[in-house]
Amino acid sequence: MFAGFLTEQVTTLLNTGSGTFSPTSPLTFSNQLLGTTSTPQTVTITNSGTTPMTISSVASSGPPFRMTANTCNSSLAPGAQCSITAEFTAKAMGAVSGGITINDSASSKPQFVELIGIGTELAISASQLKFPAQKVGTKSLPRNVHLTNTGTKNMGFTHFIYIDGGDAPFDFTQTNDCGSFLAPKASCTVTITFEPLHAGIRDSILYIQDDGGDSPQTTRLLGTGVAQF
Repeated sequence: MFAGFLTEQVTTLLNTGSGTFSPTSPLTFSNQLLGTTSTPQTVTITNSGTTPMTISSVASSGPPFRMTANTCNSSLAPGAQCSITAEFTAKAMGAVSGGITINDSASSKPQFVELIGIGTELAISASQLKFPAQKVGTKSLPRNVHLTNTGTKNMGFTHFIYIDGGDAPFDFTQTNDCGSFLAPKASCTVTITFEPLHAGIRDSILYIQDDGGDSPQTTRLLGTGVAQF
């Protein structure tokens, strides 16, 4: 199985000659707020063999996952494709697992696509923060990321909120008023500035570690440094 998370699609190759199938990556629905439903993700099945492949059944493990579409319901010619689409509704904090079971002539055993959903109580206002072009050595206007505890209990921050990773972690700085925990329905603000050390595209990641169910949460930071003349 090839997992393309940026396009929210997974492509699965079933070989009717070998009759074996082993997914290398689960279909993962992460950072889903409790009570909300994810964007659907799709599994594409390709008959890479030389003879037709018969699909006798496709079944989901059930809630909190739901199969929303399925075109894999009959025979699949050599080289042909079909698809299965599923979604996740977060009902509890943390990770839960399920799967889609496919019975077909490619294997004597059912094929299995693993599904993983991760529920969280922490709402983050932006998954990406992009700064306008900034002259090297000068500081941008601040931009904010708002964090909200959507749950019914105090949510604690288990580590400092910090910036790290990417190719320019020292080009971004943050301050925040979040303290050690957020009360139910309360919000706090992380304020970020961009001061490029070099010209070109600069990027890093804001990390938020908490006990809200899907830690660490992240926001990607992007900016472009412009050389001074």
